[in-house]
Amino acid sequence: MAPLSRTLLLALLFLSSLLKANSETIWNLVSHKDLGKIPPSALLRSFSLENGTEEQVEINALIFQEKDFSLIVMDHPLQNKSLLEAVEKSSCIAGVNGGYFQLDGTPLGLLVHKGKTIHPLQHAGILSGLFVNTPHRMSLLRVGESIPNDATEVLQAGPFLLDHAHPVIGLESTKKAYRTFLATNEQGLWMIGIISPVTLAEAAQILFSLNTSAIPGPAPIFHTDSAAACEHLIDTVSASNCSSDSMKHTAVVAIHHLPCHHQDSRRLATNQHEISGLTTKFITRALNLDGGSSSALWADTKPAPFSFRADVCVRDFLGLKVKKELYPDISY
Repeated sequence: MAPLSRTLLLALLFLSSLLKANSETIWNLVSHKDLGKIPPSALLRSFSLENGTEEQVEINALIFQEKDFSLIVMDHPLQNKSLLEAVEKSSCIAGVNGGYFQLDGTPLGLLVHKGKTIHPLQHAGILSGLFVNTPHRMSLLRVGESIPNDATEVLQAGPFLLDHAHPVIGLESTKKAYRTFLATNEQGLWMIGIISPVTLAEAAQILFSLNTSAIPGPAPIFHTDSAAACEHLIDTVSASNCSSDSMKHTAVVAIHHLPCHHQDSRRLATNQHEISGLTTKFITRALNLDGGSSSALWADTKPAPFSFRADVCVRDFLGLKVKKELYPDISY
């Protein structure tokens, strides 16, 4: 066989194997259900997905909005606090396990809490991403992207699972384990959650499937603080950032004669509609956190708290707090 023909044949075989691999990693949403809510605007949702081999996985994810909640690092160097204890100690309403750490408890990667650096940045293949919180916004960054000078909370982890709303190429595809993840649409919507045992490559494909699956339910609803909302019934309000291609929705709300002097009451009333409308579509970036035996999720949802391995003790966690400056009457 001529060298050129042999090269062409090998290229065709390689392409065929890629197409076969891709066909086997298509995940379809089978069902979803809401497990509980956290005022003012968070929702715990369970998803079941399956692929062509009839393998089924489950995602339990808390979906929340950045304008109402904030994530903080909860660091426990002695590893003597469970997730539930850490959440309670920090007055949080939910939490997940955080980044990687060595056997002696030393963190792997950058760790910052309340503006104080606990451990410096490290360069390693798996530590490719950063969760960053500032007084103005939260973000998921690639290592190498600029970290704002006013960052108060930073946790380095990885690898990235989704970027630019697509699965990251080249992720590990043989070892199955529970996966803890953090995801965002980069427009204020966030998810923290757990995926039942899958590979990293599968985790990326599964989260991508949530972007492409039709999820029944109302469109996302955003705040409306206009003066007209105080005096009239509002039938439709365009979402504040609908100009983006990834958020073209019209929100439907009903606010009956809300008094203008009760700002918090108006905000809470609107958020009751927001809770039912949170969607997982349009995830643009997702970061893998420490997983396997470290995976844990706890949320003070109503009517009943949700708990998955809340007794897990690791070096650090991420905790979710209500923005008290906006909702002073909500206590946890």
